[in-house]
Amino acid sequence: MTVDIKIIRAGQMYRYYLRQTVVGDGRRPARTPLRAGLEQAGVPVGRWMGRGLAALGLAPGEEVTEAQLRDLFGERGRHPCADRIETDLLAQGDSPKQAFKAGAIGRRVTVTGVDFVFRPQPTIYLLWALGDEETRLVIEAAHERAIVRVLEDEVAVIRYGTDGIYRVRPPGGLVAARFRHYKARSGRPLLHDHLLLSVKGQRLDGKWGSIHTTALHENTVAASALYNELVAAEVCEALGLATEPRIATPGRRPVMEIAGVPHELIRWTSRRSDQIAACLAELEHEYVTAVDDDGEPRFLPVVSERARAKLNQVAARKTRPPTQSARPLAQLRVWWKASAILTSGVAADVITSLIEHARAAAAAIRARVAAVVDVALAAVDVTATVLDPMVRTRCGGAHRRRPAPLHRVEPTGWKWTPSTGVGSRIHGAFLLDLGSGQGETHRLHRPHLGPLTAPRSNGAHHSRASAAPMRAPPTEWSASDGRTTAPVRTGRTVTVRVDAAAAVRVRARPRAVQRCIDNLIGNAVKFSPADTPVTVVTVETASRRLSVRDRGPGIPPGEELAVFDRLHRGPGTQATPGSGLGLAIVHDLVTADGGSVFARTADGGGAVVGFALPPHAPPPRARRTRPRPR
Repeated sequence: MTVDIKIIRAGQMYRYYLRQTVVGDGRRPARTPLRAGLEQAGVPVGRWMGRGLAALGLAPGEEVTEAQLRDLFGERGRHPCADRIETDLLAQGDSPKQAFKAGAIGRRVTVTGVDFVFRPQPTIYLLWALGDEETRLVIEAAHERAIVRVLEDEVAVIRYGTDGIYRVRPPGGLVAARFRHYKARSGRPLLHDHLLLSVKGQRLDGKWGSIHTTALHENTVAASALYNELVAAEVCEALGLATEPRIATPGRRPVMEIAGVPHELIRWTSRRSDQIAACLAELEHEYVTAVDDDGEPRFLPVVSERARAKLNQVAARKTRPPTQSARPLAQLRVWWKASAILTSGVAADVITSLIEHARAAAAAIRARVAAVVDVALAAVDVTATVLDPMVRTRCGGAHRRRPAPLHRVEPTGWKWTPSTGVGSRIHGAFLLDLGSGQGETHRLHRPHLGPLTAPRSNGAHHSRASAAPMRAPPTEWSASDGRTTAPVRTGRTVTVRVDAAAAVRVRARPRAVQRCIDNLIGNAVKFSPADTPVTVVTVETASRRLSVRDRGPGIPPGEELAVFDRLHRGPGTQATPGSGLGLAIVHDLVTADGGSVFARTADGGGAVVGFALPPHAPPPRARRTRPRPR
């Protein structure tokens, strides 16, 4: 996560922030003015930012003074220029009480602000550190704009009314002091901003209220994901770069990084992370083996997530190195480049021309992706990840702690048209019988909103026992098309074979069948080499099965059922683009109509994935009974 959050209380502004944080995480000597301390630390002066500055008589980009920080954050939320206001009013003859009241903005508070730390992704701040001056300025500008967009437009809310029951976006904007730092404690490059956000904000009626700090904490993960997306999008567009998925931690989902920046450079900057990880392992061992005076375990034998977070903070403090000597940014950039050439293991020509190397990688990705990526199917899968209602209705807020999606596709101007693609050619042979008066279902039903992993039955064909079959209009599979060859939206040619002597009547939702076919085709195209065929469909009259075969790596033994789990990634497929939801959606839609799905390794290589639907049986006619005579 690239965004950290910490509460600021009135006393902490004096004890910690004014002495250490704002001066490059060092230590400002006593009786040293703030500006002099910043110059000694080699970091720029703080700047005001936010749309709420106009109400306080300040302007974005103005220098932050020590007196302003003391008044706004140290004196329980007073006006940044409270000292000047009181002095002017006292000179005009006002009483001290009136002058003090005039310097207040709303009620006095104990929690005066929030310290947000924003830092770009590693590959972006490596380009900032090792690239040219133009690259540095573009990244810094994208970094600043993303911070304002995330906080003011997406995260912060202000409360008013009894017990703060009403919550709205701050109509007058926010007030924050930004302090930029250039390096980590290890001396390696780490562009990050400490954003001291005031909890004061104007309500709709013009009065001053408080920003809801609980909402800030709850949305930190979402804010981090949005910030990463905004920065990466602007940097890629301005510099001609592209992103690619990378596995940062084994066993976890990939993260999106700038293509062309070697991973060895990220390892070069993460020396501090390795030290914290080693210390954390020792602390966890001490935690699980600790005993009291009676020899009984003091804690649980397993380290909980909350305990691990606390231990990680302890490990960070124990391994924290002393502050290094201050250097100007220009000298730091020269030293970083020399150090990377000598110690990172990356070729010197790659480091000296890192931005050109990244642009070449982006051009190669665009040329490769343009021919194989189906943007429409990707938009459907990613939308299912982001907008899954189960996350909001069943998890009770836990969605804010879930891993953020790798990327977000905004299909602006794109409309789902079932009449395009091979799936529609197959679906075109499905003759709808809506005589029963049942309409077509357009929304995902309850069985689709199940847990991330559900128990599977033993066997190649399986369905969830808990998902009751849903009533769906009957659909006919027609064998009149025989054999067809048609291009998919990706440009690939797919062979369609219908092995059925006559139409097969099943009960299924037409839109659901269309979606399942498209997902199976997209999955087959994704895992098949570009020069191999894809046999799209085989409809068997007896078993009413529809299958798709590819010529890809196949399915490892024992993984036949797991491929239908959400977010499942098989061995060797972690770097394959996709959301990991395509086959899971097929499973949920098919089982919702009482069908089953199957997957196996094909004879001669590749995989066969498909589904079977139950036959349509007309409802039994009700027996007419005569009333019994009285």
